[in-house]
Order: sequence, then structure tokens, then C-alpha cells
Amino acid sequence: MNTRTEGEVNILIVFDESSKEYIGICPEFAMVKYADNLQELKLDMINGSRAYVTAVVENDMPHELLNRSEELPEKFQILYNAFTERMEKKKNTPLFDKLPTKFKTAIESGDAYMMVPTLVGCK
Repeated sequence: MNTRTEGEVNILIVFDESSKEYIGICPEFAMVKYADNLQELKLDMINGSRAYVTAVVENDMPHELLNRSEELPEKFQILYNAFTERMEKKKNTPLFDKLPTKFKTAIESGDAYMMVPTLVGCK
């Protein structure tokens, strides 16, 4: 569980072949962003995550705002969970089987990957 003094933030970025854009997912903050450029999306997700944590910490907001994964829309929860399960070598999971083929292909081919940025400077 994330608190105002420590925690973990995960970011998954996948390329959606049908829309020709990248999708960034940060489950801890229920954040989803789209972009045409991978590098811009990486920076946007990292900077957005840092700004979000900073706002929660500096405004002494409840730590529950740092643990919002249950608010992530279901289709993104499924995508994120299927990817993490796949990365843990749990092939043929029920969640993975629910994914659209384009996302299964991205996960299996390695075109989707996860970033885990370190958030620093938050007290």
C-alpha cells in the first residue's frame, strides 16, 4: 500500500495497433493516457505520476488517493493484470484469455513493457 512517505508506482505502456497509438496505464492512480509518441507518453506518465504524488503529499491529502487501482476502468485492469500475469510466466490465465488479440500479441511479442519509475523528493 502506498503512503505519503513511501510506495510503488507501476506504469504499463502498450501500442494499440488498431488505433496506431500508445496507451499508458498507471493502476495506482487510476491513470490512463494515450499518445502517438512513445517517448512523450513515457515522460507524460512519469511526470504526471510525480505531480500527482507531490500534490497529495504537499496538500496533506488522504493516502487512499495513492491507492486507486480499484477505480481503474475494467478494460484497463484486465490489460494490466494480464500483462503482469504473463510477465510472471502464468500463461493461459483467465484474464489473459479475455484480452483482445491485439493486446495478447503485444504481450507475447514483447512490444508491451512495464516501466517502474522511482518517485523521489516526496516526504
